[in-house]
Amino acid sequence: MADDDKVLNNELSESLSDNGFDVIQAFTGKDALKLVESQEIDIVFLDIKMPEMDGIEVLRRAGNRYGHPTFIIMTGFASLNTAIQALKHGAFDYVKKPFQVEDLVDIINRIQEERNYLKDRLDEPRDYGIRKKMDHGFLETLKKTHNILLVTGEEETAANPDGTYSDINVLPLIQTDSNKRKITDLFTIKREINNHILSHPRPAVVIDCLGEMVDHYGLDNVGDFVQKSLHDQLPPECRIVLLEGNVSLSQEAKEILSRNAFKFHMDLMFQAISSPIRRDTVIFLSENPECQYSDILRALNIRDSSKLNFHLKRMLGDSLVEKDSYGKYQLSERGRVLANLYLRFERHWLSENEALIYFG
Repeated sequence: MADDDKVLNNELSESLSDNGFDVIQAFTGKDALKLVESQEIDIVFLDIKMPEMDGIEVLRRAGNRYGHPTFIIMTGFASLNTAIQALKHGAFDYVKKPFQVEDLVDIINRIQEERNYLKDRLDEPRDYGIRKKMDHGFLETLKKTHNILLVTGEEETAANPDGTYSDINVLPLIQTDSNKRKITDLFTIKREINNHILSHPRPAVVIDCLGEMVDHYGLDNVGDFVQKSLHDQLPPECRIVLLEGNVSLSQEAKEILSRNAFKFHMDLMFQAISSPIRRDTVIFLSENPECQYSDILRALNIRDSSKLNFHLKRMLGDSLVEKDSYGKYQLSERGRVLANLYLRFERHWLSENEALIYFG
């Protein structure tokens, strides 16, 4: 609980403790950041206006860490625009003062439900294949909308003699220095990927050498890299493409990396609809294609239009929805896949649990 109003902070913290939560308090922005960096914290209720460091700066710095907590912004009406900015920096939601502690409990429960739902979906075994080779046409299309970093095992590609990979940053897995071939270490690859993602708008990372990477670094290290390391500082508009490359993977490696890649992509997709507003919008547009902004606002019964505006921009950035020249919204191909997945799971859950559901 990060708020410089000591009376309010103490009251909220005490009430949340009475509701069974372990609460740590911070009264300045710097103290809040220190706690986030030094302790395992799940959720942060963060006031925007605090001494030493404001909430936006805390969010900006803490949001660059892998595994950062979920942030809820607390704001007065006068700083509502700042709260919208906080959402753009990765905050889960905001609450306007004054509010009741029950409002905070509801938010905590909703976050926990989202996490449990995501964990259950990611624990299911699936076999989603990794593509064999890179399609140069795909790269040409991708670089029209994204800034690409290509991690490749082909020295000819890295050299780029014919200019095929102009406007693309290339990181070779193998580098030649003074006629000596040197393997780029995995730490360097992680660092370069993170630097690329943080320094470019709409970044994309294409790795076309998983086979070579397994040979050089081992299956366990590459598996961990695919599932966990690529999450570091990943903005919603970033795209990740994984390719087998020239060295064939064993069947065991394909199964392990495919599952890890599936978990990674599903994590991104479910993060894209972690907000109830975005999830409800996806479902609504799956049933009502080509809707105006006012149609969505009215159907979802959203009182604060600025929230819907923010989330639609986020969904456009996530490539979940598309907007035509007439201002109408519809689901993209990715959005339709996600909507179908959600609705299939919903039907499956209802069919298995209908005996537990009563109406009237």
